[in-house]
Amino acid sequence: MKAKIIAVFGLALTLAGCATATSGYQFKAENVAQLEPGITTATEAQALLGQPYQVQTQQNGEQLYIWQFVSSTARTGWVTTNVETNVQQAAIVFDPSGYMLRVQNLSNVAPPRSMSR
Repeated sequence: MKAKIIAVFGLALTLAGCATATSGYQFKAENVAQLEPGITTATEAQALLGQPYQVQTQQNGEQLYIWQFVSSTARTGWVTTNVETNVQQAAIVFDPSGYMLRVQNLSNVAPPRSMSR
């Protein structure tokens, strides 16, 4: 009987697990605070933050640079599954000449100094 209990417990531990999925690119979110509208260029922003996840060009020539990283971890237990998702996003608009105009959206990222005053 003791051997069966140990075998069942061992099987349960084998079935319990963890899985992680990611989307986007990790970026230096702490550097968003250094961006300044009218001063920072798209090239400088990329040097500070890293490669953007996506760049969208609008009809008026403005470009929306999106830095985004999503990480989800699922942990399976005996009865339940817990999923934890973390999202970081910075969406910044640049004019046709490449200078920062404004912040479109921030998620779990500190705002630029010009916005926190």
